Amino acid sequence: PSGGAMSMDDMSSEVDIERAPFTNNKASQGDGGAIKSNARMKIQMSVFDDNEAPAGGGGGIYTEKDVNMTGSQMKRNKANNGGAMKTKNNAVHMSLTTMEDNEATSDGGAIDSENTAVDIETSTIKGKMLVATMTSLLMMMVLGTRTMAVKYGMFKSRTTRMAPKRKEENSM
Repeated sequence: PSGGAMSMDDMSSEVDIERAPFTNNKASQGDGGAIKSNARMKIQMSVFDDNEAPAGGGGGIYTEKDVNMTGSQMKRNKANNGGAMKTKNNAVHMSLTTMEDNEATSDGGAIDSENTAVDIETSTIKGKMLVATMTSLLMMMVLGTRTMAVKYGMFKSRTTRMAPKRKEENSM
C-alpha cells in the first residue's frame, strides 16, 4: 500500500503538518514512504528520516498537489524515484530546509518532479550522486521541472565516478 504513515486522497483538502517526526515508515508496494497526498500541504519544522518507497516514488513524500515546506529536514529517505520527494503536476516551495543523503534507484536522488514548478530558497541539498548517469547535478536531483528557481541555496555532492572497464589485449 501507499503512504507508509499517512495517505490523503481528498484533492480538495489542505493539510497542515507542524513539528512532526516521520521516521522508519515504508510504502511496501506504492508511493510515499511516509506520506502519499493528493491534498495541498503546508509542512513546518518536521523531520522525514529513513522512510522508504522501494517500488514507487517519494521516499519521504509523494504528492500531486502544491507543497510549502519550511524549516524541515529530509534525510536518508529511499525510493525508486525521488529519494526524498516525488512531485507531479503541482508547485513546490521549499525554504530553510535540508535534504541530505536521500537516494533513488532510478530518477531524482533528492527530488523527482514531473511538470512541477520548484522554488528552493535558503535550503541545502546534499548527498551522493552518480556521474555515470551523464546527468548534471541539478537534473539528478530535480527532473522534469516546469521551472526551477534557487535563491540562496546550497548544493553539495559527493560524486562517484564510474569509469568503463579497460579491455586488456594480449600481445603475442
